[in-house]
Amino acid sequence: MLSDAGSIPAASTRDRDTILFNYKAVTEAINLSKKIFINFKFPISIKKKGKWYIASCPALDVYTQGETISKAKTNLNAAISLFITSCLERGTLDAVLKECGFVLSSAKTLPQKNNYLEVPIPFTHKAPAVCHA
Repeated sequence: MLSDAGSIPAASTRDRDTILFNYKAVTEAINLSKKIFINFKFPISIKKKGKWYIASCPALDVYTQGETISKAKTNLNAAISLFITSCLERGTLDAVLKECGFVLSSAKTLPQKNNYLEVPIPFTHKAPAVCHA
């Protein structure tokens, strides 16, 4: 059976209902997805070495460089983000942070004497999900 277009077979009523149902389910799933960022603040160090700025996060043992302080910070942000994301994807973040000496703290503020870099890690939350934590 051909549709009015003359080339695509017409869908049965049942097929159309299934397609509409699936479209609604996908649309609802997309609309329920939310972007969430968890922000980490790490102490960093930046030192000039020749014409380069060496940026490091000693707490994670992550290093990078840039031709300017700004570029070194941008590169360090990317390196830390990739490091954290890689640990999350492999399910090793908890073990890596413990190995690096991190422990939970009740402190509400960070010491002002350190230079910190804020690193946002993006997540997509797809509701309705049941959290079994």
